[in-house]
Amino acid sequence: VMKYSRKMLDNKRSEREQKKSLKYTPVETIHQYIESQGEKDKPGSKNKIYPNKEQITQIEKTIGCSRFLYNRMLADKIRHYQEEKKMLKNTPAGYKKEYPWLKEVDSLALANVQLNLEGAFRKFFREPGVGFPHYKSKKHSRKSYTTNMVNGNICLQDRFLKLPKMQP
Repeated sequence: VMKYSRKMLDNKRSEREQKKSLKYTPVETIHQYIESQGEKDKPGSKNKIYPNKEQITQIEKTIGCSRFLYNRMLADKIRHYQEEKKMLKNTPAGYKKEYPWLKEVDSLALANVQLNLEGAFRKFFREPGVGFPHYKSKKHSRKSYTTNMVNGNICLQDRFLKLPKMQP
């Protein structure tokens, strides 16, 4: 049987309280950290957001358009390679003419789709163990998209996160 002194118990409590406080970082602390970084490369961060109904719809549109564009670009690359035996260099701008609803979402998210697909092909050709790029499933894919910060289009305003093409 181990005996605990009052001092040992107090130390254990303070350790637990410190761990609890480290789990959730207030937005103000994140905001201060980003401001202290200045114009250096800013680190990526994960924050929990609470969007309203319109924002949820916009996020779902962006995720769906990203998946659609990835699959369409992959299909076109495969078809072009089978016909011409050369790789197709396609961009999201060409698809916006054919599908005007792609203009409703963040263009940088669509540009990242192109980069992800090109990276998948590059990996396939360079590393023998990596398989051919797969189509993104509507039901079994990760529901996320990637965007870039350009000219302050993503920022923390008070306690709110501003994202591109997102209404407050």
